[in-house]
This record gives sequence, structure tokens and C-alpha cells, in this order.
Amino acid sequence: MRWTRRGRSHLLARSFHPREHRLSPAAPAAGSPPRAPVDLPPAAPPPPPPSRAVRTLLTVGATLVLGVGAGVAPALAAEPATSAAVPAAAVPAAVARPGCDAAALQRTVGADTTITAAASATTPNTATRYCKVDGYVATSGPAGSNHVNFSAALPDRFVGRYLFNGIGGAAGSIPPIDEAQLAAGWAQAGTDAGNQGSVLDYRFAVDRTKALDWASRGVHVTTVATQAVTRAYYGLPTQAGALHRYISGCSGGGRMGLVEASLYPTEYDGVLAGAPGSNSLNILKFGQIVSYLLAHPDAWVSPDQLGQLEKALIAKYDARDGAADGFIRDPGVVDTDFAPYGLFTPAQLDLLRLITGELKVGDRSYPGFSASNVTGWSAFLTGTQPPSTWGTQPPPALILFDTVTRALFGADYDFRTQFDFADPADPQSWATTFDQVFPGQNAAADSYDRFRDAGGKLLIWHGASDNGISVFDTIGLYGKVAAHQHGYADTQRWARLFTVPGLFHCFGGPGAQDTPAQGLAALADWVEHGQVPRTIVVHSAADQPKADFLLCPYPAHPIFLGGADNPRHLNALDAENWRCSA
Repeated sequence: MRWTRRGRSHLLARSFHPREHRLSPAAPAAGSPPRAPVDLPPAAPPPPPPSRAVRTLLTVGATLVLGVGAGVAPALAAEPATSAAVPAAAVPAAVARPGCDAAALQRTVGADTTITAAASATTPNTATRYCKVDGYVATSGPAGSNHVNFSAALPDRFVGRYLFNGIGGAAGSIPPIDEAQLAAGWAQAGTDAGNQGSVLDYRFAVDRTKALDWASRGVHVTTVATQAVTRAYYGLPTQAGALHRYISGCSGGGRMGLVEASLYPTEYDGVLAGAPGSNSLNILKFGQIVSYLLAHPDAWVSPDQLGQLEKALIAKYDARDGAADGFIRDPGVVDTDFAPYGLFTPAQLDLLRLITGELKVGDRSYPGFSASNVTGWSAFLTGTQPPSTWGTQPPPALILFDTVTRALFGADYDFRTQFDFADPADPQSWATTFDQVFPGQNAAADSYDRFRDAGGKLLIWHGASDNGISVFDTIGLYGKVAAHQHGYADTQRWARLFTVPGLFHCFGGPGAQDTPAQGLAALADWVEHGQVPRTIVVHSAADQPKADFLLCPYPAHPIFLGGADNPRHLNALDAENWRCSA
């Protein structure tokens, strides 16, 4: 591995996430009175299936127990008040339905789709009864055949909404259902994107058929299959409005939503894309950072040092938004020249410049990471332990760059000895090969025109302190779309971006943790009632000090009403005391 300061390239990264944030119930829509959900007559009970084992999913870092049984669903309680209801007209009277039966549901899908199981089930926490449907779609080409697995959860009480749960990283498993949304009457679906493995391991993509399934085809074909199953199960017609269709995810799950909007613009009415990994150079940025650390282990910065830097940065920049509340709400105000703080060696300062600096590959680029909460860098980018321990404790950035690079150039390829960031040809070859192996990423600004023209709504959210995918990259993408759309005003009619103070990659950090739930509620109101999300209020986690945050649609930003001196002693952690700039 060679590294020289002269000719150093700035390279990019792509999306992944070791754990997907699970949604909590959608907040009731302002001005949208709840309507009773449709209580469908129970289908004939299927034969009793075998019990399901506990399923541990790395993508959420939690264990989901699916209780499976047989029988007719009993009468259920009224729909929880936390669900924004869909107009009754959107759920027509039930017609002949296949019931929760695999053989009957098989007749509702295409020849490439196999329903492997269908059984009545009950969630362990909310006691919600639903039909659990498992299956796969057979794909082929360019290098052979593959099975893209999927699962659908169809609640006995249904409010006309379908939610596809995206999954981050390399996928590798089907994401768990969201019990709260299921209890609120949302049908749900998810896929492993054609890869049965680890969420951080991309070596599966040496099989180019699996690579294509992961990149775009997998979500598409399982969307088609599970929407067909959902319509048939509830007896819904195929015309627009009979089923409100949403896709939501973070990191790679957010990427899935953007890919659907750009390549298959009529498959979803609303896309909720969290911290979307839409720029493949993100992974290359990881490689740039870990390669420098492997070559210069003395440049490693400890978590304690990053903690000292964060305190200094908050002291300097916290009040720039008018409130000294412990949050740098606009990461763009931070000067990333950290030398004046006297905390780091020259080698460490070089590392920090790589983390916060732009990576360039030919005519493409990837921005540096936000420095609004630098303590998050240890967990994702630089490791919580020195590079000498990385043989057993590598940071996610190393695992991702290593396995993606092996997928591109062969299982035996070792970037430590074969990849040279000082040679522009190597990162250029990496970027070109990535686009060939994983087509459909890095969408152009005009790629979303058909989604817009079809009436789709796009709501993007991103942590201002994201330590895995740069918030500045998402801001840049949104800016390019706005430039293509003749400005932010036109773009905001169908697409809006919200940044979340103090939030790390999808979850974690001192900021709000319920953005996916609040974003989904806002998106549903936008799609179904035309209520444009002018602001969104999100909240801290239960185990953190109480704080509410007002999110403003970019490029607007929040302004504290108390002013710098706060003579009225307003609480800066109460969203009521903020407004959005014009």
C-alpha cells in the first residue's frame, strides 16, 4: 500500500447501514380526523404451520419473535389513534379474496414468483393478527439465476396503505415488520434484495446476477409481487388510489427508494428516503480514510480526543443559530481547520482533513463528513481502537471498502497491497467498475422527472451529524435536482429535504430518533390529503434528555425565537420556540 501526499485523491463512498431504524407509530395528521379502518371478514383458516424461530436481524440490531398460528381472527379493537387514516373511498368493498392460503395466493402473482408459505400470525407486542406471506421471485442474468426472497404482512384490519421496508448495506436478510404500523393497519413488505448473507459483506456481488438484484432489480420485482398479493388479499382494484403505496428506509434503504423513484416511477406514491447512499464514491471515501490509517497508524485519533474536539466546536459554533442548546444545527458553519485547538499531531491533522475534505475522482466528487458531532467518527470511520487491533475489530468503513472492492475485482483482491490512492487510475477504475457491476446508482438530476410527473412525493431526511454518509452529499444531490427544476420553490412542490440536528447515521447521537415515524406521517398526509410538510417536529429518545426539534425544508433553517441573549428565557429544546427562515 502506497500513500503520498502529492496527488492525493479525494474519493467517495456509498450507502450501507448495519442496523435499520424501526419506525414507531405515525403521528395523527393535523386536520385529518381519524376514520375507522376496514375490518375485513376473516379468510378460511389455513392448516397449522410449524412455529417460527426467533429471528435476529443485524439490520436493526434487535430480535423479532414472530408468533405463528392458525385460526380465524377474532374481532379487533378500534384502529389506534396514532394512525393517520385513509379516506374510506380508498378501500373499496371487498370482492372475492384468496385468503391466507399459499396455493390461492400463488394464483395472484406472475410465473416468476413462488409463494412458499402463507399463515395467520400474531405480533408478540401489539397482539396484531395478520397474514404472513413468504416467497421469492426467480431472476436470471447477466451471470446465472437467483432467488430474491420477500415477505409480506397483511393485517386483519387494513387502512388502505402498503409500506415497503427498505434495508441498508448489502441487505442479506428480510427486514422485520414494523409492529406499530402493522397495528395501525398498514400492510407491509420487504426483501433481502437477492442476497442471503451479512449486511456489511458485499462479496456476494462477484455473482453479477446477485449484484444486479441488489442494485435495482430485487426491490422492483418484489414490489410487483407483494403489491399484487396485497391487492388480491384485500380485493382491491388496480386503479390509482385504491392502494396508497410507500417505501421507506435509511442508508441503503433510502437508496432503494431513490432507485425506485428514478427507474420505476409509477410503483410508489410516496418515497421516504433517509440518509440515502446515492453516491457510490461514499465507499471509496471509506477506503481513502482507512488506507491512510493503515499506512500511518500514528495518525489514529482516539475517541477521547474526538470528545475534546467536539466540546471545543460546540463551544464555538453552538450559538450560531441563536441558541446555546448543545446542538450545531447547521453543520456548514464549522471551520474544519482543527490545528488551532492544539489537540492533534500533524499526522492526525492530515487524517482529519481527509475525513472532512472533498474526494475527487475524475469529474466526480464526494464531500467530506459533517463535523457537528465528531464523536460519531470513531464508531464508523476510524475505529474505537488503534489500527493494530483491526484484524479482529475493524471499523465498518474498512469492512465495506474491503468487501466491495473484492466484489469488483475478485475475491482474492487485497486493497492493502493492490490499490494505490496516489495513482488516479486506481480510484477511477474502481468508480467505473462499480457503476458497471451495480447499475442504476448515481442517478442524474433529471432521473426523477417521471416520478414527479406521475404525482409522486419524495421526502428525504438526513442526520446533520451523519458519520456514515455525508449530509453534504444529500444536500448536493437535492441542490442539483432543484437546479434542474428551476429552483427550490418548484422542487418543493413534490420533493423536500429535512436535516436532523445531532443525528448520526440513521440513528444514534444526541439528536432526535423518531424522524422515520414522523416523516412517514408527514408523507402520508402529503400524498393522501395534499398537506405539504412545511415543518416536521421530531423528538429525542426516551433515554435522553427531553428535546423537541423543529425541522425546516431545505434551504430554510430553524431560527430560535429567544434570540442570542434569550431575555424571555425560552426553552431552546422546545420546538415551539423556533421558526423556519424564509
